[in-house]
Amino acid sequence: MSTITEESVSSERVTEMALGLTPFEQSLLLARLHENLELLGQDPEHEAAWAAEIKRRVREVENKEVELIDHEVVMREAREQLAQR
Repeated sequence: MSTITEESVSSERVTEMALGLTPFEQSLLLARLHENLELLGQDPEHEAAWAAEIKRRVREVENKEVELIDHEVVMREAREQLAQR
């Protein structure tokens, strides 16, 4: 088995190769890529940044610095805006 390097295979070529796989093989590849992305999210600096962002948002809500909007309202407005395009 040869090693794939950035120099030898472009992302476009990898995509073409992946699309040539069977649906089952594609699902296995997708699961592996998803797992890899989840592992990337476990970076301590990344996790610390998200923890700080969550604390900031909670503080804003508790101090009534932001207005909360129901999910249904947000989705309805987003659909309306998309329909106007």
